[in-house]
Amino acid sequence: MTELGARLRAFATSHKPDLGLFLLGVLLRVSMRFTYDVGHGYDWSAHLQTIEWWVDHDSIPRFDYNNTTYHPPLFYWLASRLLRAGVSHQGLSVISIVAGCLRLGVVWLGLELYLPSNRFARVVALGLLAIFPADLLVDGMVTNEGMSTLFSAVAIVLAPLVLAGEGSPRRRHALGAALGAAVGLALMCKFSVAAVISALGVTVAIGLARAFVAGERAPRVLFARVAPLVTSACVAVAIAGWFFVRSERLYGMAAPTGYDGGSRVVVADALAKPFLDRRPIGYLASFDPAIFANPYYPTGNVPFARFWSQLLGTTFSDYFSTAFALPPPKAEGPPIVRLGRAIPPVSFVASCASTIAGAFVFLAVVVAWLFAVRTVWRRRETPALFLLLVPAFLLLGQLTFAIKYPNDTFSPVKGVYMQFGTPPLFGLFGLAVAEAWRRPRLRALAWICLAAGVAIAFYALQTRIPPIPDGLAYWWATRAK
Repeated sequence: MTELGARLRAFATSHKPDLGLFLLGVLLRVSMRFTYDVGHGYDWSAHLQTIEWWVDHDSIPRFDYNNTTYHPPLFYWLASRLLRAGVSHQGLSVISIVAGCLRLGVVWLGLELYLPSNRFARVVALGLLAIFPADLLVDGMVTNEGMSTLFSAVAIVLAPLVLAGEGSPRRRHALGAALGAAVGLALMCKFSVAAVISALGVTVAIGLARAFVAGERAPRVLFARVAPLVTSACVAVAIAGWFFVRSERLYGMAAPTGYDGGSRVVVADALAKPFLDRRPIGYLASFDPAIFANPYYPTGNVPFARFWSQLLGTTFSDYFSTAFALPPPKAEGPPIVRLGRAIPPVSFVASCASTIAGAFVFLAVVVAWLFAVRTVWRRRETPALFLLLVPAFLLLGQLTFAIKYPNDTFSPVKGVYMQFGTPPLFGLFGLAVAEAWRRPRLRALAWICLAAGVAIAFYALQTRIPPIPDGLAYWWATRAK
């Protein structure tokens, strides 16, 4: 224990900025337990109804019972156990909060593994994740998203280690089994991890094609490359395969969505059209700059839906006004009302600044991604290629869903729901800032990116920190009820 304690002290001493940012991220996520009313979260009524079904029946409901019952059951089963044990509805948020804190640690570990020599980039990346608005919302709501993002992050961090193929066969298969367990558990929370699986599949195919061209054509040699991934697939199927087989057998769809159930009526006309005719070209090719002055619904949605505007608003602001910012008891000046909920003026201004800053972050990440893809492709770094393909498939999946089900009143575009695949993007932002800082001619761009991060942090801190004392007092007064 003495040796372990010495190592931990040495690690903490050499990682003071990282540790401080990690603790800040944990504090902000834990604060959601006391300062955020889960009743305002996305699809709260439907999620609660599904949890209560599990409490009453201890079985999987029909996929069309409500708009959330098509999801795999792991989160709802766990939440129902807590509800049975006497945990309050508000207390159910502990699932997402714990998952969010663990995910913060998992991404930190990934940064240490894959950016070992770039401390500046690691600190910037971890700092952005710690205060990221969409991530805080995910980690405070009672939904399956928190657990999904955790297991997906574990899979994203493990996959490059498996792809690297280093170490003994026993170690490689152990890593493959761990990856399969993470993927399987993610699938048991939400089907979204299919984007990560797709990125992994394409990466493996590229690696095999390169090996074949290089002369490694013996079946035994090629199979040795993918053997740990076969282990991964077997473990994932063993954990989650039964659920999708069950859905296929009962409903004729392995992975139905809410639009295949009761909500099908709102997209019935669109589904009768060819896929590419369901959205006008302006949906993807245009942008509504009004999102910077009013990053709340219906901006970017009415009169014309704009994909990028919605994505920006739902990532860097509380676009659907879920009470992320709570007005203090004695707010100065009249509140601003969006979707029937009051927002303090300072929080509204902060959300606008966060959205503007988010556009700079987005541009920095896109540029970094393009340069990284070129570099990784030339160097034939297969594990790193996987990390770059994950956000590409993430965006492709979100866009495909929004085109397939073009009913914007049901909000098919949510940056909050994309957090499961974003860990590589935080690393890319850190790399972009570090690289710009290293070059004197580009240092001004690094300052702009850092200023954008500060603006986003101000929005997160301004919405979360002030209500903490009142939230703790309320929790203390009602804890026995």
